[in-house]
Amino acid sequence: MDIELRLLQCALKLAEHCNFARAAKALHMSQPSLSRNIQELERRLGVSLFTRSQHGVEPTAGGLILLEHADGVLGRASDLVHEMNQLRGLQKSELSIGAGVYPGQMFLDRALGQLVRRHPAARLSIVYDNAFQLLPRLLKREFDLAVMHLSTPDAGQQLEVTKLKPHPLFFSVRAEHPLLRHGQDISLSEIQEYPLAATNRLPANLVKRFRAAVRQPKAKLASESVPSIGCDSVAMIRTIVSESDAVGILPLNVLLPEVNAGALAALPFMEPWAKPSFSIVRLKSRILSPLGIELSRLITEADETLAEWESHNIAAVFDHKPSRKKAKGI
Repeated sequence: MDIELRLLQCALKLAEHCNFARAAKALHMSQPSLSRNIQELERRLGVSLFTRSQHGVEPTAGGLILLEHADGVLGRASDLVHEMNQLRGLQKSELSIGAGVYPGQMFLDRALGQLVRRHPAARLSIVYDNAFQLLPRLLKREFDLAVMHLSTPDAGQQLEVTKLKPHPLFFSVRAEHPLLRHGQDISLSEIQEYPLAATNRLPANLVKRFRAAVRQPKAKLASESVPSIGCDSVAMIRTIVSESDAVGILPLNVLLPEVNAGALAALPFMEPWAKPSFSIVRLKSRILSPLGIELSRLITEADETLAEWESHNIAAVFDHKPSRKKAKGI
């Protein structure tokens, strides 16, 4: 029985979109062509693969079995092409990277800069997003590697994970924020009346602990969603905080220059749970190119450098007044 990869791809797209027209558009083919391909696949297998229902097109029992195997077959075919291209040297100067919002601003940008300096002809594609969006795309082989907070243990069998250092995040406000009138006598629960600005999808354990910390018998958050201002740009979070009474969650290397300039301040407490760890993540089934291996090493070095710098500069961030002595840069 001969089954072409293109027919399996048609079945996967139809299952993904549950609609012939949308699946055909995603495959850049006409709807009649897609229908003929599905019919041809059903003829070769001798079973019906899809049925129409009030919810659209749904796979049959035979279709579900096919889809389970088709995803693996196409993935292995992609890995084969990827490795052959590397062997021939076609991809040695190309790299696709997925980056979490915070690690991208904290240490990955520095590692990428060093990589480009050493390999100016390299072609890099970098996508910044939250981990909830990055992981599915990594599993679909859209990235060679990703740097993110990994909180999905069931995907671990498919992944090669290199854990990095934990880094503190700080609750940050503008220098004239009403909360600062209380001086050093501020607790986490007092921020409940203000919007919280952070990445769109904070790690679930951080959200859970944040809710537990601010909840009191009569307490009510400014918004039931956490964060109430979701933004996958650290620079934009910083600007929103500086222009409003929102409380932002910022890393030290972004916050400290603003504290030194008298623009922002860190609320005078540190929550031990607001110290996420990030990881370099890639598929075990895909061989990493020499360029990817070098980037992984540079990321690890930049991560360690940042952790050491943080240990020497954490105290400085709690000075709400402009500091004449600026922290030594990393």
